[in-house]
Amino acid sequence: MNALKAYPNFNASLSPDGDSLILKNYYNIGFACDTPDGLVVPVVRDVHQKDVLDIARDLMELSAKARERKLKIEEMQGAALPFPASVVLAVRCLHPLSIARSGNFRRFTFIHAAGL
Repeated sequence: MNALKAYPNFNASLSPDGDSLILKNYYNIGFACDTPDGLVVPVVRDVHQKDVLDIARDLMELSAKARERKLKIEEMQGAALPFPASVVLAVRCLHPLSIARSGNFRRFTFIHAAGL
């Protein structure tokens, strides 16, 4: 989470119109979980409001659900830097940020998500 705080542009999502990035002020972290059917990426939500034990409980619960094929689609959405989303090509925070999506480069401006 400290890395996302230091580089907030990586904690963003694409706007519905696809022309801007929305910077978030909350932290949802996806993690790769190996299952018999392959990798899935469940999301631990609101990491910034949890202590280490709460995060560990969430990791164990989500991992068990993944292995048992009981994850809901909502439990795999909304992470910072989600797989298989757009690939962020910036090394440092840039305004606007260039990203590649489906092999096409586009430039985006940032919208700060107030009150989220």
